[in-house]
Amino acid sequence: MNSAENTRPKEQVNVKYKDRLFKKIFGTEEGKENALSLYNAVNGTDYQDASQLTFDTLEDVVYMGMKNDVSFLFLNTINVYEQQSSVNPDMPLRMFLYTAHLLESYVNIQQVPIYGPTLIRIPTVKLVVFYNGSDRKNMKDDTYLHLKDAFSDGTESDVQVRARLININSGHNKEMLEKCSALGDYSQLVSLVREYLDNAMLSPVSDSDEAMAMALSFAWKELPDGWVKSYILQNRPEVVDMLLSEYDEVKEKELLVKTTEMNTRVHDLTTLMKVDSLTLEQAMDKLKVPKADRVNIRKAFEKQ
Repeated sequence: MNSAENTRPKEQVNVKYKDRLFKKIFGTEEGKENALSLYNAVNGTDYQDASQLTFDTLEDVVYMGMKNDVSFLFLNTINVYEQQSSVNPDMPLRMFLYTAHLLESYVNIQQVPIYGPTLIRIPTVKLVVFYNGSDRKNMKDDTYLHLKDAFSDGTESDVQVRARLININSGHNKEMLEKCSALGDYSQLVSLVREYLDNAMLSPVSDSDEAMAMALSFAWKELPDGWVKSYILQNRPEVVDMLLSEYDEVKEKELLVKTTEMNTRVHDLTTLMKVDSLTLEQAMDKLKVPKADRVNIRKAFEKQ
């Protein structure tokens, strides 16, 4: 264990983390060919020798409550890949932190003399986020997120980080999904599972595990033969668990966003009521709060 690990605050370490299906497909030795295929699809290349690819995903601990999905070294490039089912504008910051630890590990393993008089060459870093959430209409096919947008004072920072955001939902980046069949199958799988669960609300199943298992069975029948379909067949209970975990995580994030929005609105209304001596109804009128939201706001004020 290196000195950096020894100095990490214990409360920042969280080992309760379930691997995602995305990682199982693209971030394991058995999926090495998939990782190379994904690299080729992202970069427009056609490399064939997967033996040159070395995984360096952060495995030992989850630092600051985070763990990256897939990271590998290929042709002197560190490729950090993340899959997201919900919009997260903080990905440049998260991936910057991942990269710092990956480079720290690289320097330690290679025993790079970073305090010498010579410029040390380190691998180029490529940061990519694959988005397959439900907000498909408002998401571009391919765009960049920038860390500079997060700095509070808006001035130019000496730290510049960008992460490429690629939409892998059905109907987007068709050429990329076709070039990497595992990515195309994964995208189709998520879409089919989502479709089943959305429609299943018409005749709900009491057990969420059973509902996800049924959704997976529905999706599996529609998938073309290939690595992903074969993996599901051999690891069905594990895949159900991973999909259920990701589905619940998305719902938790949506709930957190709604709670934050409500807290902000309550704060603004409270401030306006005090400053202008208004009733709650008058304050909501002044802020043009939609009628559909007012019942929940009244309940929030009653709990204060």
